[in-house]
Amino acid sequence: MDKLLLVDSDAYEGELVQKCLARAGYDVMMVTGAAGISAKIRMVKPDLIIIRAALDKESGYDVCKRLKESGKTEYIPVLLLCDKDEALRAVEAGADDHLSVENEPHQLLSKTNTLLRIKRLSDQLKDQYMELEAKDRLLNSQLKMAMKVQRSIVKEYDINYGGAHIYSRYVPALEIGGDYYDVITSDGDRITILVGDVSGHGISSALLVAMLHSMARGLASRYSDPGKFLSRMNQNFLRTFENRDSQMYVSMFCAVINIRDMTITYSNAGHVLPIHLCKDEKTAVEMYSAGKPIGMMNDSYYENITREYKTGDILVFHTDGLSDNNSLDMDFIEWLKKYLLDNEDQELDIMADAILGINGLSSRDESDKYRMDDMSLVLCRL
Repeated sequence: MDKLLLVDSDAYEGELVQKCLARAGYDVMMVTGAAGISAKIRMVKPDLIIIRAALDKESGYDVCKRLKESGKTEYIPVLLLCDKDEALRAVEAGADDHLSVENEPHQLLSKTNTLLRIKRLSDQLKDQYMELEAKDRLLNSQLKMAMKVQRSIVKEYDINYGGAHIYSRYVPALEIGGDYYDVITSDGDRITILVGDVSGHGISSALLVAMLHSMARGLASRYSDPGKFLSRMNQNFLRTFENRDSQMYVSMFCAVINIRDMTITYSNAGHVLPIHLCKDEKTAVEMYSAGKPIGMMNDSYYENITREYKTGDILVFHTDGLSDNNSLDMDFIEWLKKYLLDNEDQELDIMADAILGINGLSSRDESDKYRMDDMSLVLCRL
């Protein structure tokens, strides 16, 4: 039952209003005058307050204004009973509605019903908002935990191994993303570099990245052949998601650097092509290799290609977020080749700043993260 608080200094008129509302099924408490009204409100917790404008000592308009200025009572609807020519004053006092004292009982009931209906809708929206706020806090907590987990998987490297310097940067569009890369060293003379991109981004992609990391780490120690490694990754991926409702796939490039032989053997599963800067030859070429993304076809074949390198050469691996998000007037790959040739002796961290800088990271606003892709960059100076 809706609770109403009636503030009226005229006992006779107030009783008539109280009886009219009580007959309509409302629980009505009447107080004479505005003295102690705050305590009454705390006790009754009314859904609607009806105030007669002509009160003793303090006008109903002042009472209404005071209630609307208080954070504790501002959202309780107020109906002011006033003279017809005082309607503007009622509005200025902050009343949610007003009613001329000369009106018939059915008009009082109509105004009361309307204000209570609005109050119920307002309460529902408030409850829904609080529920969403609680869920949002929980989701943010889970996102922070997921971000910590993912950052422990997709690390930013700055390491030296067997004479090679490897430096990486990771910029997710959201707090967590679907880019994946890893650097795996083994046998004292072999470096495996994996760079991948999971379809989509956000929580689902981040979970898939975690699974890929575990799967890739387990297989990389057993397969030094990039083509066989990708083939096994594809089979395991399809087996894991054979009953999936939606299409999920991963592009991945696998390069195995043999430090002793000074060779790079690589294979590609639908990923963007890395760049090989040949310092002595003054050339920058794409490391071409074709293959279907992981998870797309069961019988996908991944070919191996081997190329030699010389000391001082640079390899640049990246995800398509770099080429898709930039503000260049020219093709990103052509720009990248030219930049590498012009800055071949530059430190890798400075190179990374310049390459990521063309994507305007410093000038993005909050809305950009929902329309832009994750970006990953791995640089290797051999």
